[in-house]
Amino acid sequence: MPPQTTVPSPSWSSRTIDAFGGFAGLVEFSALRPPQWVDTSLPPGFTSMDGTYRANPDWPSLLTEKFLIFGPNFVWLAAALIVYFAAPYDYDVARDPTSPAFRRWLVGRAILNVALVLGYDGFFHALLYGLGWARRPFARGRRYRWSKTVHNAFYSALGALQWTAWEGAMVHLYATGKIGYIDDETSFGTLWGALRFCLACIAVPLFREFHFFFVHRFSHARFAYKYVHALHHRNTDVEPFSGLCMSPAEHLYYLSSVAPSIYWHASPFAFLFNGIHLILSPGASHSGWEDCWQSDQFHYAHHRFFECNYGTPGFPLDRWFGCFRESLSPVTREYRGGGVECLSKAQKEDDNSLSQAGITSRDDAKATLVGFPGWDQIVYHVVTILVLPFCIAVAFSQRGSVPLYVASLVAAMVAVGPLLAALVLSCITAPHGAFASLAKTRHTLLYPFHKEALMGKYGIMLSMTIVVSILPIYHLIHSLLTPDGNGTVYNRIWG
Repeated sequence: MPPQTTVPSPSWSSRTIDAFGGFAGLVEFSALRPPQWVDTSLPPGFTSMDGTYRANPDWPSLLTEKFLIFGPNFVWLAAALIVYFAAPYDYDVARDPTSPAFRRWLVGRAILNVALVLGYDGFFHALLYGLGWARRPFARGRRYRWSKTVHNAFYSALGALQWTAWEGAMVHLYATGKIGYIDDETSFGTLWGALRFCLACIAVPLFREFHFFFVHRFSHARFAYKYVHALHHRNTDVEPFSGLCMSPAEHLYYLSSVAPSIYWHASPFAFLFNGIHLILSPGASHSGWEDCWQSDQFHYAHHRFFECNYGTPGFPLDRWFGCFRESLSPVTREYRGGGVECLSKAQKEDDNSLSQAGITSRDDAKATLVGFPGWDQIVYHVVTILVLPFCIAVAFSQRGSVPLYVASLVAAMVAVGPLLAALVLSCITAPHGAFASLAKTRHTLLYPFHKEALMGKYGIMLSMTIVVSILPIYHLIHSLLTPDGNGTVYNRIWG
C-alpha cells in the first residue's frame, strides 16, 4: 500500500501567517509555492488532506473578514469592485431591453466578460504552461495539446456570454422595479447600508460553497452527467481554461448561484461579486499544479477519480456524504461512496512505485472541437441551445400581454427542461434490459447514487438542488415575463 503522510491541521492563527504572509491566498508572499500543509517529499497530490479537511469549517475565519483578506476571495472581490465602479450597470438603458442603446450596452458587457475570463485564465495558462514557472504538476508526462486548450477556451467564452445574459436580465429587473435593490448612496453613505454591503461580501463566497456542492453532485447522476456535465470531465488532467469549460446547460445551473439576489434586498454589487466569483474562481483552481496560487488538490482528485470531492475543502460536505477522497494515491482510506472509479483496479493493487513516481497524465483526447457528436447529443443541444432560448425570446417579445400561465410554463421549461431532456434521452439510449428491475433502473439513471435513499442522502441532495438552483432559474424567467412587477417573487416577499 503506498504510504501517505497526514499533515497535522494548522491552527487558525498559523493559517493567517504572521506579518500578512498569507495575504490574498499567497504562501509566504509567493504565488508559486505549494500550500503549507503539503509534504514536498511526496509526489504532487499524495499528501493526505485529511488533517486540514477535518479542521473545517474554520468558523472564526468564515464569519469575519479574514477569509476574504487571507484567501483567494480577495482577488475576486477586488476584481468585482473594479468592474462595479469602472463599468457600472446602466439602469436607464436597461428599462427598455429592445432599445439599440441597451443592445450596445449588452454587447460591450459581453466583450468585457469574455476578456475577463480569457485574460484571467490565459494569465495562469501562460505562466504555468508557457513560461513553466511552476515545478510540481499533479500529473507527470504531460503533453501539451493546442486542440484541448482551444476547446476549453471556447466553452469558457460561452460561459462568459451566458453570464452576460444573466446580467442583462437582472439589470432589466432592477431598472423596472421587478426586483428591488439597495442603491449606492445608501450602501456607501449610511452605516446600516455599509454594514449590509460588507455582510453581502462575506455571504457570497459562503453561499457558493453550498450551492456548488449540491448542484455539482446532482449533475453526476448518470442521466444528468451524460448530457449536462460530461463535457467538463473531458479534462482529467485539468488546466486553467478547463475551469469554466462546461456545456451551456451546465452553465445555466452553475450560474444560478446568484439566487440570493433574486429574493434578497441587497446591493447589485452582491449580484456582480457572485458572478465574478463564478466566472473567475475556477481558473487557477484548475491549474493542474501543486505549487501555484489557489492550488486545488481537492478538486484535481475529483477530475482524476470522478465520483468524489464534489464540493470544496471549506466545508466538510463531502465527508458527511461519504464522498471525500484525501489524495491522489491509488488507495483511499476515506472514500465511502458508490463510484467504482474511486475503487477500481488501482484500489486493489499494492503499487508502491506510485508513492515515488506519482500519477501519469492522460491524453484527454475527447477535449477537442473536432469530431461529430452522436444523434442524441445533437437532439439535446438543439433543445437546450436553440428551442429553450427561442421560447424565452418569443415570450419576452410579448411580455406586455403574455398570460401568466404562459410565463409560468416557459419558466418551468427553462428551469427543468434540460434535465427532463437528459432523462428522456437517457431512457431512449439505455442498453437492452437496463430497466428490467427497479434496482437496474436506479443504477441506469442515478449511478453512483443508486443506493442512496430518497428519504436520505439523495433526497437531501435533490431538495437542495431544487431550492438553490432550479427554483431560482424558474423565478428569474418568470419575473422577466411577468407584465406586472407585483407578480414577481421578490415583490411578493417584500411587498
